[in-house]
Amino acid sequence: MSPLGFTLKKGFQLSDHSMRKDDLALVSLRVAMKSFFSTYAKLRGRISSIKNPSATTQEVIDSYSLNYAEAYAETVVHFQHFAELACKSFLRNDHPLLSDVGSGKAGVLHSLLHNKKLTADEEKQVRSIEFSEALKRLKELVSSNKLEGHANLQFITTHFDTLNELNNLRNRVWHRGLYVLEYSALDEFVGKYVLPFVRDVVSHQFFAGKEIIWKYASPHCGLDPIDEIVKHFSTEAYNLEKVAYLKEIGRSAYDDKLPKSPKNEKPFTFTFFLHNAEKKRAERIAASEAKLDFYEVCLCPTCGANSLIIHEETDSDFDDEGAPFNWYRFTHAAKCEYCGLSLDDEIGNAKDHGLSGIPEYFRSEAES
Repeated sequence: MSPLGFTLKKGFQLSDHSMRKDDLALVSLRVAMKSFFSTYAKLRGRISSIKNPSATTQEVIDSYSLNYAEAYAETVVHFQHFAELACKSFLRNDHPLLSDVGSGKAGVLHSLLHNKKLTADEEKQVRSIEFSEALKRLKELVSSNKLEGHANLQFITTHFDTLNELNNLRNRVWHRGLYVLEYSALDEFVGKYVLPFVRDVVSHQFFAGKEIIWKYASPHCGLDPIDEIVKHFSTEAYNLEKVAYLKEIGRSAYDDKLPKSPKNEKPFTFTFFLHNAEKKRAERIAASEAKLDFYEVCLCPTCGANSLIIHEETDSDFDDEGAPFNWYRFTHAAKCEYCGLSLDDEIGNAKDHGLSGIPEYFRSEAES
């Protein structure tokens, strides 16, 4: 055996691990959600540029960063991968050959037909069907009530067009050069179409109760960004700033350093001790920074640490001779030293968007 072959033999089937094969879909979902939530952070400070009605198409395009394109690609590729693995799990639950192309070898085919576990070498001889074909099969079998568990899979028909378009976007990322949806279009596609599909899948018995694999820890403020975004697109006209606010809460919730554990289970004592020590350190840094620059420190709505620094500036108007008058103070940014939450006045206060449980961080007042 060659050195390369020997290296590649050092692995295991996911079915041998405590994580089930189906759970890999949730790992991709986690990456997709983190990437989507990060798209505002990738364009922080450029929102006014991409919303400028007087800007030319090229000027708007030039406002986008390579970091945004990267986050967009990660979002599309991993949402598509999640959808593909989930749909194939539903097919495979009925029979493996509904999602795989069988080998020409009799032994492998026999194992597939009788739902027997394949060896690593046998796995190499089995090819999974394309997502587009899997989706067509799934829809047809669900619609005809032939697939096992079809009664709980009717949502596949509802989201069929969305999944087709998601697959097309993935192919335009992967095979035909990077096609990038504009910021607001990505918000609408994910918030109005993809997230409702995600919600239906993670409620299915195959994936229910596994939030620890794919979802963020609950933000301290009590908001659930996914639920709020889905509700926003189903009940309100699109508000870019509101969705950006929710995405930043979600992004920092994924980056939150607090230990996460299954429901009704306490974190390991030593792990909790380490994270609590880091939290206290972040609070000391925030207090020191605020004291140095006359800033204010608040509780963070994401992690609950007393480490959210409110950045304040002083400005004035000027008369015709350039002399300042009408001095005023204003706050323009909020940054948490612990979980990394970073909000700017360009997206407004939570209250402006009907979001409760979060104080106003951005305000201005005249200087006496």
